[in-house]
Amino acid sequence: MRIKQARQWLANIGKILGGRQAWSAESEFAYYSVNERVVQEHRQRQRGYAAEFWFSGMHMMRGLGILDAHIVEDARVLDIGAGECVLAGAMAQSGAAEVWAVDAVPKQIWAAAEELAKRPNMKFAIASATDLPFADQTFDLVTANLVLHHIEPLLRVRGHGPPARGGVDLDHRRGRCALTAAACGAWARIM
Repeated sequence: MRIKQARQWLANIGKILGGRQAWSAESEFAYYSVNERVVQEHRQRQRGYAAEFWFSGMHMMRGLGILDAHIVEDARVLDIGAGECVLAGAMAQSGAAEVWAVDAVPKQIWAAAEELAKRPNMKFAIASATDLPFADQTFDLVTANLVLHHIEPLLRVRGHGPPARGGVDLDHRRGRCALTAAACGAWARIM
């Protein structure tokens, strides 16, 4: 087992030092393919996250500047690329009036939807970040945490009207491990 872990570690270091492979729809599809085993793994992981939502989600909210600003309270929130909904769940638990968790990849959101749909202020949708099913200025706050590195080409995001009344600040720096975007500032600042 340790040899396998060491090989995986070396492979990951090679990827970091060698750079990322060019994006392709085929590789994204293969990465996100679904079978029953994968669904069960996501369900099991989601049960573990349920106990950690408050801690890890609140940590993300603080890191994004959302927690200290108290802007989640009574807000309509959209979390783009919500994945397993750690951030979306924490925002719902922190008093948001409504939180929409959106992800383009069904397996990323299924288990979370099963677990969190019990909350009356949580809603879920499967949609692409470049083709959201919401009218402009529907939300008070939009987050896209660890998602922009999956959007290729990134420039497709430019030119879309802001889905939040207060605007959206997309901050993307290629090559970093923590690719984070927070919505609170001016729309269309894409780095």
